[in-house]
Amino acid sequence: RGGALNAFTSQEITAYYAHFLNRNLKVTLKILVDMVLRPLLKISEIDKERKVILEEIKMYNDLPSARAGVLLDRLLWKSHPLGEEIIGSTATVKGIKRPDLLMFMKKHYQPSNVVIAFSGAVSKEMIVKLLEREITKKSERISLRSMPPSSLRGLRIKCEKKILEQSHLCIGFRSVSYLDRDKLTAQLTNVILGANMSSRLFEELREKRSLCYDISTEQRMYRDSGAFSIHMGLDKSKIKVALSATLKELNKLKTKKVSNRELLRAKDFLLGQLAMSLER
Repeated sequence: RGGALNAFTSQEITAYYAHFLNRNLKVTLKILVDMVLRPLLKISEIDKERKVILEEIKMYNDLPSARAGVLLDRLLWKSHPLGEEIIGSTATVKGIKRPDLLMFMKKHYQPSNVVIAFSGAVSKEMIVKLLEREITKKSERISLRSMPPSSLRGLRIKCEKKILEQSHLCIGFRSVSYLDRDKLTAQLTNVILGANMSSRLFEELREKRSLCYDISTEQRMYRDSGAFSIHMGLDKSKIKVALSATLKELNKLKTKKVSNRELLRAKDFLLGQLAMSLER
């Protein structure tokens, strides 16, 4: 009917979503609720999806930039779920059985543990009315406890050798959670350092020194932790020089005040990105 259904998994949530015409609201909502609360989980379908995911794992392992990010997360959150790959490993994916999925759903897929968001030309009252028809299951009281990551101390380095034309370097630091009062400061710092083509690292390492083609930063925030990371793809002969230049820029940010002009430009970029994201 011209719409789209999809899903994604992040470190902390699993989301199911749809983009559709208003006239298809009822049927779309029914399909989404069935997917989330009443899946058949046929063994034949599980086995087919398992094969797809195993191929997806191979794909990510063959992407050097993605692989470097995985290694960085393992160092940032050693022995913690945040440090594990969302997609899992070949061994874990092969080992999951139907009873495991049913047990997971019973524990987590309860109405009291679900957040429902809607954007469109339909009233909230109508959405609630339709949901009450579809969600008749009595919610069980659940208590989900998360284990906060231990503090990160000292320098951690991990190298993985592969036969490639280009090397990928990731540098990471623990940062704030999305509940922290300094979260906007962290986001602006990310913009200033490497979130766009006018950022300090992009200007210094790519435009001025031609040390790399791709360089970017990322600010990730979770409920009880966060991370700021830098990624670059470059020739292995330039790693030392690039690392030195990167650390110099980080130190400059710590010791010299950001100008009002640069801060205003970063705020404008962040607000612009937020406004455009609301139109997707």
